Amino acid sequence: MDFRFDHIVHYTNNPERAVGQMKAFGFHAQMGGQHPDWGTYNGLCHFDLSYIEFIGVEDIHKAESVADNFLIKQIAAEKDLGDGLCRIALRTNDIEQAGEWFRQKGLIIKGPVEGSRRRADGSLLKWSMLFIEDQESDPYHLPFIIDWKQTDEERRKTLINQQIIKRHCLHDAKLAYAAVAVKDLETSIMKWKKWFHLDDKPIVFNKKLNARYCKLLLKGTDILLCSPTGDGLVADTLKQRGERPFLLKLSETKVEKKADLFGGTYLFGNND
Repeated sequence: MDFRFDHIVHYTNNPERAVGQMKAFGFHAQMGGQHPDWGTYNGLCHFDLSYIEFIGVEDIHKAESVADNFLIKQIAAEKDLGDGLCRIALRTNDIEQAGEWFRQKGLIIKGPVEGSRRRADGSLLKWSMLFIEDQESDPYHLPFIIDWKQTDEERRKTLINQQIIKRHCLHDAKLAYAAVAVKDLETSIMKWKKWFHLDDKPIVFNKKLNARYCKLLLKGTDILLCSPTGDGLVADTLKQRGERPFLLKLSETKVEKKADLFGGTYLFGNND
């Protein structure tokens, strides 16, 4: 089974400001549109087919009434936590096969769930999603699966024609990896490798994070599973928000900096 990194969801009560901040940093970012059935809307910042989705709520009552979309259920349930990175999406071109793959692994599957978004030009974009339950951990920390009903080549061409994928002022900037805080590193590595059919690199200690991490290799953008060895950003994430993404690394930016953006940590440059 082939899974690729699709996007990371960054919840914020002001996607417009998040898009504006990314533009100020030198990235091509723009508002996406509305999710009519969910009471949410978003902004987008693409790095080829990998992208950051800044999602916000414009109708909390509608969002709280959603029953089948577990991303929206998460956003509604965690609204009091404030802004922050919240979920990773992996891409497939066969969501039915993906569902069978997870069922064979003994996992409980929710979906497929049909999604749509009204673009700024009025056109309607559609996709399908699959959600996975992990009874032994944080109920929302696992990636969800998305199927755009297009090949990567078709989707890339469409997004370029719509100027959603466009060269950044920072030239060849890439979404290098998304870091996820986990409580038990070895167990999480074993599960994620098995469930998402991933290869990995050896475990490494990161002094700045005060954490051990393992890089899982994905087409588009890698994932770092991080477990704390003491006080620091990873430990704080687990204490305050549970197991979830907390940091993004943007490489090839020609600048080295760290930015705290709407409850998430962004690293720019080639050095960790």
